[in-house]
Amino acid sequence: MLDQIIIFTYLILLLFVGLYTRSQALDIKSYGKIDASIQSSVLFLLTAIFTNSVGGGTVIGLSEKTVSGNLAYVYAMMLTILVDLTVAIFVLPRIAKHYGVVSIGEIVEKHYGQFGRVMSGISASLVSFGYIAVQISASSKIFQYLLQVNYAEGVVLSYLIVITYTAIGGLRSIIFTDFVQFIAIVLCIPIIAFVGLYKLGINEFINALPAAKYSLPLIWQEVFLLFLSFSFMGFYPGFIQRGFMTKDYKYTQRAIFRKSLVYFIFLIFIAINGLLAYIYEHDGASSLALLNLIDHIMPTGLKGIAVVGLIAAVTSTADSELNVASLNITNDVIQPIFKVKNNKIVLLFTQLAAFAVGILAIYLALQFDNVIDLLLFIAGFWLPVMLVPFIACLYEITISKVGLVCCAIAGITAFSYWQEYCADACMVKSAFIGLVANLICFIIVRLIESFKR
Repeated sequence: MLDQIIIFTYLILLLFVGLYTRSQALDIKSYGKIDASIQSSVLFLLTAIFTNSVGGGTVIGLSEKTVSGNLAYVYAMMLTILVDLTVAIFVLPRIAKHYGVVSIGEIVEKHYGQFGRVMSGISASLVSFGYIAVQISASSKIFQYLLQVNYAEGVVLSYLIVITYTAIGGLRSIIFTDFVQFIAIVLCIPIIAFVGLYKLGINEFINALPAAKYSLPLIWQEVFLLFLSFSFMGFYPGFIQRGFMTKDYKYTQRAIFRKSLVYFIFLIFIAINGLLAYIYEHDGASSLALLNLIDHIMPTGLKGIAVVGLIAAVTSTADSELNVASLNITNDVIQPIFKVKNNKIVLLFTQLAAFAVGILAIYLALQFDNVIDLLLFIAGFWLPVMLVPFIACLYEITISKVGLVCCAIAGITAFSYWQEYCADACMVKSAFIGLVANLICFIIVRLIESFKR
C-alpha cells in the first residue's frame, strides 16, 4: 500500500507542476517557446536534454539486452556520447541560427519549399509516434508486472496525466516537469543498484558474472557495430527542436557537456542493474528481468521509489515527443496544406494533435514485445528519410526536390530490405543502413546536378 501511495503522490505532483506552470500561449509560436530566464538556465536545459535522452529504451531496454546478451548495448551507448559532443560543438551553432522557428519543417522549407516542409513534418511526426510508443510499451510492463495492473489500465494511468499537461501546457510545462522527472530518475534508479549490491555482496556479484557478459575485448566487435547503429540515434527531431530553444547556443552547448557526464555515470548504474537482473533471473523473460529484480530485492517503500524512477524515465521522453509531434503535424502538415489563418484554431489543432498522437502510439506499442527493437525500428521513419538532407540544409547544401524524393526512396528501400532479410543475422541495424543509402544517393544526386549546371 505504501508503494502505491508513493507512486500516486508522484503522479499527482507531476500533474500539478505541469498545469501550474502551463504556458499562457495564444498562438502556436508561444506554445512552443520557453521564457527568456529559462533559456539562459543551464540547469533547466540540462534536465530537458537529459530526460529527453533517457526513456524506456535506456532504463528497461538496455537491461533486457544485458540479460539476454551482454553489455555491448551499454558500451555502445557510452560511445555515442562522443557523437553528442561532436554535434554540440559543430552542428548545434548551425541549428541555433534558426531560433524562433516552431518546427524542423520551417528550416527545410527555405530550401525545398512547401513540399519539403510537409515531407519533413510527416517524417518527424512518425518518428515521434514511435518514440512515444516505446515509452508506452515500457510503462505498461511497469504497471502490469510491479503493480498488477492490466495493460490497458497501465497505459491510461501513465499517459492520461502526461497527455493532459503536455496538450494544455505546451513546452513551458514540459520544461518544468522534466526538472521534476530528472530529480526522480537520478535519485531513484541508482537505488536499485545500491540495494542489489548490498544484498548480494560485491564479491559475489563479480564472481557470478561470466567474462563474456562484460569483457570488452570479448565483445568489441558487437560494440562497434552497435555503435554505428546508435551513432545518429541521438539526432532525432526532439533533440533538434531543443536546439531552437535558446538565442545563445552556448547555454545549450554547456548543458550538453554536463548532461554527457551525468549520462555516462547513469549508464554505469543501468549496466549494474542489468547485470543484477541477469544474476537474479536466469530463466525468466529478459523483458521482465529488471522488474523481477525490483520486485524481489526492494523492500516496501524503496520499491515505490524505484518504480517512480522508472515511470519518470518513460514519461519524461513521452511528453517531449508528444510536444514535438503535435507541433510538426500542425505547423508542417496542416498549416501548409489548409493555411488556417486563425491563431487560436491553429493552437487548438496542436493541442488536439497531442491527444491523437498518444492514441496512435498506443496502437504501435502493441506490435512489439522488445523495447530496444521497437526503438531501432521507428528510427527508420527519420534517419533514412530526412536526417541527411536536414543536416545538409544547415550548411546550405541542397539538391532538387526530385533528388530529395529519390534519396528518401533509396533510404526507405535499403531500410526495408535490411529489416526483412538481414536484421536478425547482423548487429548493424536497419536504420543505419537506410541512413547510409540516403547519404550515398544524396552525394550522387548532388554531383550529377552540379555537373549539369
